[in-house]
Amino acid sequence: MSATHTVTVEADPDDGTPNWFAVTFACNGNPDDLCRQWCTVCEEECTGNPIINGHLIEVIAQAPVDGHPYAPYHDGQSCRIVDWLEAGDAEDTYIGEDEPLRVGTHVINEEWTGDEYVWQYAEDGAVTA
Repeated sequence: MSATHTVTVEADPDDGTPNWFAVTFACNGNPDDLCRQWCTVCEEECTGNPIINGHLIEVIAQAPVDGHPYAPYHDGQSCRIVDWLEAGDAEDTYIGEDEPLRVGTHVINEEWTGDEYVWQYAEDGAVTA
């Protein structure tokens, strides 16, 4: 997979500290990347657990399932990893507890736990322009 995922964290306007409420995720992948594809044979087996989003329970993203054929999303833009992380709580899915949140845009690593996507900063600490 050639896609790189990033997190952008804005600073709190009052004190400049990282703001957990101003976190967004992005993907620079293309339609050939697995994160930009959807399973073509099933729904339930490939669907992650629901996330509570306000008053609604929504199925946000499909979990990768070995051996299942995938095809690009019809819009050519969606990324199931970003969709999942954007729909959840960035703080709850952050697994880099030993590292403080960073202001700016940074490359992240993400993984599927079997229930959800979680993320942490890439080890090299790469920053995108």
